Amino acid sequence: AAMAFASASTLTAYVDSPVWDKVIWGAAITIPAYTGYLRMVSRKHFPTDIIAGYAVGASVGWLIPHLHRVKHNGDSPLTLDVRGNFLYLGYSF
Repeated sequence: AAMAFASASTLTAYVDSPVWDKVIWGAAITIPAYTGYLRMVSRKHFPTDIIAGYAVGASVGWLIPHLHRVKHNGDSPLTLDVRGNFLYLGYSF
């Protein structure tokens, strides 16, 4: 699910056709769902495994490309700071 949603998110950023956007997102939603269904039917996974994996995979697959696409006005959203014995890494949305 993560790979399908990340691919769809990246592809639709470059495609300017609303028809292709629907086709790409339709495939991204259907392929992992069908794969999960087949895994459940073959008794390799429980339904809760499929639902949780789909939800987490879809969230990660959509969020990571979205975070990389966000534009900032010159200031870096990523900060790295050393305080005493600790190293802090921050990201501002």
